[in-house]
Amino acid sequence: MSTHFIKAFLLAATIFLFSGCASTSDVEFAREQAEAAQKTANEAKKSAHAALLAAEAAKKAAEEAKLSADAAKQSSDATNLKMDQVFRKSMRK
Repeated sequence: MSTHFIKAFLLAATIFLFSGCASTSDVEFAREQAEAAQKTANEAKKSAHAALLAAEAAKKAAEEAKLSADAAKQSSDATNLKMDQVFRKSMRK
């Protein structure tokens, strides 16, 4: 083999090896970014869970308020019926 071919091959091999390798700092930076992303995802998951619990509590409170409003309406309707009966009775006399 000719020396020019060997030199060209070694130069090409060196460029190939160094161009494709990530440095330790690149790997560490990628790891830090992945850990930060995982931390953010975990915090978002906790926030979503807390929001879900708050929504369920609000739904329960709304259901209780509706039951209370329905009971108040029934009581009001019954009172109105009694008042109408008293009024009609007084009009007969």
